[in-house]
Amino acid sequence: MTIPPADDGGFVVPNPTIRIFPEMLPKIGLLQTETIKAVMGAYILTEQYHYKLILLGGKLEPGIPDGQQLVYVGSEHTKMVRELNDVTAIAVKAGVDSLASYLK
Repeated sequence: MTIPPADDGGFVVPNPTIRIFPEMLPKIGLLQTETIKAVMGAYILTEQYHYKLILLGGKLEPGIPDGQQLVYVGSEHTKMVRELNDVTAIAVKAGVDSLASYLK
């Protein structure tokens, strides 16, 4: 169980780490249209995740190595982050599920 931060606190959110698209690009034409849509939807949502947190008022944490990011989000945005996580998780699951038949 995740405990929400205190009202006067906040939390740090790492960048999502699913990076399947660059490896898939040469093979994307082999997929059905609906699969491409589902995979692209998941890819776009995960790529935009931190941008959306910043639009909510989150701040990039300084001193993080290249290629990695952490965003500090105030506790007043807990509900919105949870909703963003739920939407993103649904899209990622749809993308992964649409690829299942290709992985047999």
